[in-house]
Amino acid sequence: MAAIELANVTKLSEIAAGNSNFKKKIWSRKVQIDARTRNEFKALIGGEGSGKPICEKQDAKKMNGETVTFTTTRKMKGRGRFGEQSLLDHTNKFGFGTFQVTVGMRRFAISWNQLLKLLRLGSDNMTPEQLEQELSTEWWASTEEDDIQHVLLRTALLLSGGKNVIRANNRASQDDLTLSDTLTTGVIELAQSKMLSQGGQALMLGKDTHTNGEIPQYVVFTPWETANPLNDDPKWREVVTRADSRGGRNAYFTGGMPLWNNMLIHRHNVVIDTGDGRLGSPLQPEAFLGVAIADNAATTITGGGAYNTAGTNTDVAINDYFANFPGYFWNTYEGEVAPVDNNTYYAIIYNPDGTYEGISYTAADIDGNTITDVTREVATILPTGHARYSAAHPSEARIIPCTKNGVPLGRALVMGSDALYLAKGAVDARRIRDGRDFMDDDGDFYNKAAGIMGIRGYTSPKDTIGRYPNFCLIEMAREIPGVDLVDMS
Repeated sequence: MAAIELANVTKLSEIAAGNSNFKKKIWSRKVQIDARTRNEFKALIGGEGSGKPICEKQDAKKMNGETVTFTTTRKMKGRGRFGEQSLLDHTNKFGFGTFQVTVGMRRFAISWNQLLKLLRLGSDNMTPEQLEQELSTEWWASTEEDDIQHVLLRTALLLSGGKNVIRANNRASQDDLTLSDTLTTGVIELAQSKMLSQGGQALMLGKDTHTNGEIPQYVVFTPWETANPLNDDPKWREVVTRADSRGGRNAYFTGGMPLWNNMLIHRHNVVIDTGDGRLGSPLQPEAFLGVAIADNAATTITGGGAYNTAGTNTDVAINDYFANFPGYFWNTYEGEVAPVDNNTYYAIIYNPDGTYEGISYTAADIDGNTITDVTREVATILPTGHARYSAAHPSEARIIPCTKNGVPLGRALVMGSDALYLAKGAVDARRIRDGRDFMDDDGDFYNKAAGIMGIRGYTSPKDTIGRYPNFCLIEMAREIPGVDLVDMS
């Protein structure tokens, strides 16, 4: 039987050819950090009964593709009976509801050849094995972080019938959003009312210092860029800047997580890194154009920027440029069925010179690596006759999801206790290895690979009447530094 070769083996000759300094110093000093500490949700994950938004459960018996069923119980109502009235024929019944989560296998690996290890410099520098472990840990953390956001987004937008979605200034639809519909204190208060109205269980109960009454507390999880307009809200500025003393515990000066009306604002940075794959986050996706577009004839949009100017990076397992974009089905286990999605989605291709164009696509057109059958020149975003319109786009032009009227989409997750269940199976974050070709006396194969694997699944719990009570999604306009748009709403 012919040997199966490892794909994408990292070769020393290829790296050295692209970087003349590579052989001078190959690896930097190793700094290892556990995957969970790199997850932006780390402070929001806890076990059963912790009251955290993400409830982590492990069942050592569950393997790939198995389903865990959870049961919920409804609350009891009614007046009861009084005095000598008979209770025998007026007893209540239990009311149960169920929801399920399927756990599945996820694996990731990096491959390299033996020369990388033999030519490393210095005893305190990283071996390929150490570097792989560092990168695999980082991958596991970022994947867990994105899994959580994608599952909640899908539930809100496609599975809840829109019941878990609110919009800035109480706009009726996404198309009604304008560039001025950003995050404000009023939007936060609207989200709090939404959580209360759908029975959202609070993270904890704060105390009113005057009445000693209980105040339910929820967390608003959103990128810094989307949250920035809060600093221009007069009510926010006045209350936050007067809190405590200047500096110290004052969130306005320290960048901490302040409370507004007992709503915890968790703002996090979304860094556009150097990875050759998806950028941004599910709440704030972004991509860079790979193959340059000369005119309005092209109907396939590639991602990858400078990494993919020829459009040859087509493996979605590695180059998932559009995996965070609306419309893409982000599955968390093999065989997961996509919910029905007949929506039309929109994006802006924004050039470095400030000209741009609107495009539209459907869920069927996006595979995570490319967007095909794209409709160009969407007039509701920018008319073709406008001075800012351009049908030509260079490689590395920004691609930004937006509304039908060209308003960049900003999003925030509002979560109470048990907003999401993270179920783990028999193994989690386990190391995996592979070796090919000849092995030396030390047991090292010439071609090696190593990575990480685990069995897990995600779901947002339902109550007994089919609601997803413990979270909601806010949609609003996103202000993007350096991007100047025409308001077509």
